[in-house]
Amino acid sequence: MASDNIARLKQLASIRNTSIEGVVTKAIVLPIIAFFDQISQVIAAIFGLITEPLGVAGVALGDLVDALIGGAANIIGVGATASAQGTEPFGILGFIVGIAVVGGGAYVAMLVFSTEETADSPLTAFTGIDLPFVGADEEE
Repeated sequence: MASDNIARLKQLASIRNTSIEGVVTKAIVLPIIAFFDQISQVIAAIFGLITEPLGVAGVALGDLVDALIGGAANIIGVGATASAQGTEPFGILGFIVGIAVVGGGAYVAMLVFSTEETADSPLTAFTGIDLPFVGADEEE
């Protein structure tokens, strides 16, 4: 862009077949044009300094959202495909078996999340075992 402006200024500065008035006019006008051209280049650079990082940040944010939502969707899709292939041997009853497996998984998750949290050990959350000699003992 700057080289195009410089080439245009050089073309305007050509004084071949030009009268003395044209030479004087060019001598006065061309430095003013060059000055304002440089000012416009500085303004464009300042705006580029602001807009380019914002544009890149917008693209990165879009990629992040796509990775989070798209990645989760891919995981769910692959899990559904694996479940469908796993229940395939049951034939027409595969759908019912799949629903039973999902229900069983929900039941196990409910059991884990419904256990009372204690500070005894991490095993308490998964086994329900309360170790009396480990952690803080609560009074009942």
